[in-house]
Amino acid sequence: MLNAKTLTSIVCLAVGTALAGCAKEQDRYVIHTDQNGQTVRLDKVTGDVMVLKGDRLVGVQTEADADREEVKRTAEVQVLAQAKFRGDNPIPQLGVTSSTLSTSWRDGRVYYRISLSPVPKRMDSWRGLGVTPFSLHLQDSSGFVLLSKDIPNKEQTTIVNEKSQPVSIEFNGSDEMSRDAYEGITRWSLPWKL
Repeated sequence: MLNAKTLTSIVCLAVGTALAGCAKEQDRYVIHTDQNGQTVRLDKVTGDVMVLKGDRLVGVQTEADADREEVKRTAEVQVLAQAKFRGDNPIPQLGVTSSTLSTSWRDGRVYYRISLSPVPKRMDSWRGLGVTPFSLHLQDSSGFVLLSKDIPNKEQTTIVNEKSQPVSIEFNGSDEMSRDAYEGITRWSLPWKL
């Protein structure tokens, strides 16, 4: 068993060591207020600079870090801007054996191109309406609709063969969409009403 004197010595030694460690830890940082009134902490050991924002310390980004982030963002946006084929959804009720969608994203907008082949039955019946009977639905993996858009006639182009006979229809357009929503698209549909 330890006697009281030995136990007191051990406790004092432990507390003294802890306090010495705290003193070293305090000497590690320089805290001051910059010209903008922000509280700044410099770590003398690592060179890291942190700014107090609210109740959190936030790292200060160096110019090299900012340049790396910009290069990374630019590369990601370039990938999103490339056309992405979204698959084939036939519409047998209208005689459409192939309905395809390609999309890309730039500057907060989704750009789309829909191709229907052959030309849907009853196409002439909707031409005078000013709007096609189709709506584009872009959906996430759970089937929630991220974008629903009626497709206006002005987005329609009829593709003809060498005999000037219609063989397919394309719709090209765009709409506002966040980057997160665009990246969440996993399926699409083209509901119609006649």
